Amino acid sequence: MDRKKDWKDSVRVIGPVENINGVLCLKWSASGVEFVTDARKVEAVIVSEWILPEETAWLGVIINDEEKPYKKIAASQKKERCVIYQSKEKTRVRIRLVKLTEEQYGRIGLADLSADGEMLPVGSPDRKILFIGDSITAGFGVDGIDGISEFTTTDEDVTAGYAWQTARALGTDSRIIAYSGNGVLSRYIPPEQDVPLTTALLPDIFPYDLDYDPSLIVCNLGTNDASYTRGIPEREEMFVKRYTEFITRLSRTYAGADILLVYGMVEQTLWPCVKETASLCSTFCMKLPLQDKRDGIGAQGHPNRITHKKTAGILEEYIRTIKGWH
Repeated sequence: MDRKKDWKDSVRVIGPVENINGVLCLKWSASGVEFVTDARKVEAVIVSEWILPEETAWLGVIINDEEKPYKKIAASQKKERCVIYQSKEKTRVRIRLVKLTEEQYGRIGLADLSADGEMLPVGSPDRKILFIGDSITAGFGVDGIDGISEFTTTDEDVTAGYAWQTARALGTDSRIIAYSGNGVLSRYIPPEQDVPLTTALLPDIFPYDLDYDPSLIVCNLGTNDASYTRGIPEREEMFVKRYTEFITRLSRTYAGADILLVYGMVEQTLWPCVKETASLCSTFCMKLPLQDKRDGIGAQGHPNRITHKKTAGILEEYIRTIKGWH
């Protein structure tokens, strides 16, 4: 194999990433690299960090415009050389290595990438969308079965989520900042708890220095906050206040981007508050349909692939309308 001495020059790096001692560390969901090659065989040296076996970090290999990963790789905590693509014939293909799991479930590092053919970076689409959300946006539990299987990262796949699928249908570039269980006022709390969980809320940990210039920001937050607000007016007012502060900061940080607030899929009690936030911030807003039990439910009550696909179709149409994209 012809080992690329400076393989990072042969790929398009899709952030957020961090270069640590020569290892390209993939952080948030959907970070990775993309390139075209005519190689018969492509290999990667991968290393990862995670805490629990059920929270193993996963890497996906997307070939051309395929909807599902060609291969899924569970990243070991030891450096391992993996074959990520192999073909009997020399055919030009576009390969994208995608981190399928979330930042909180561990990072994946690419220590090396090599091929027995030429590797070239691909260009970035002009249209860019930044998605911000919680477990729904991260594709949590899309391959699980509610009430039967306990969640593990094996069942998480950001490429099956509505965010990735919407960007794919629109032909846009995307960045996905998603954190399961998170919110703007409180993270998820169980029914027996009455005190908000405010550690590491998304507005506090969001990477405002993200090197990205989106045409549109789609924000889907509130589902976890609803576990605390519970229809109590004072709490709902505070949710609107906190959400408005977050959206205002985003609009200043990304002054050239339109903002769309979406809400639904799992629950809709905070929709009036999301709508009020959109009005206060002069942004677009859209109520998403609740998941249909007839389509099946993913792990721990989360939307499955079918629901995400349907939602992506609805969102794609609305974005085309408000942005004039054809």
